[in-house]
Amino acid sequence: MRPRIMEIGGRYNWSGQPERLIYLGKNWSGNGDWHQFALVSDPDKVWCELLDSDLGSIEETKPVDQHRIDLPPPAPRKAKKDKSISPRQERKQRKAAKRAQQREGQ
Repeated sequence: MRPRIMEIGGRYNWSGQPERLIYLGKNWSGNGDWHQFALVSDPDKVWCELLDSDLGSIEETKPVDQHRIDLPPPAPRKAKKDKSISPRQERKQRKAAKRAQQREGQ
């Protein structure tokens, strides 16, 4: 990142890391200017400070939809047989058909 394009309140993260940061701005300390960042979960507390030379380690957080991985569409499902009768009714019908066959055989 370049300091000129960073916005106070902007969302950033370490490259390849899960921590999401909010840019608080640049602050002068006894040993130089430091870019201050807070965690998104605790925006009122400075979580880390970076020098200009360290800004290459962070990137602007992309919106969620840009992180989405495009997967191939799911395979079409086979149509299920329309069962209008319950399994219990189906068993009863098989038993009745079996009895009918037995009667015919006598």
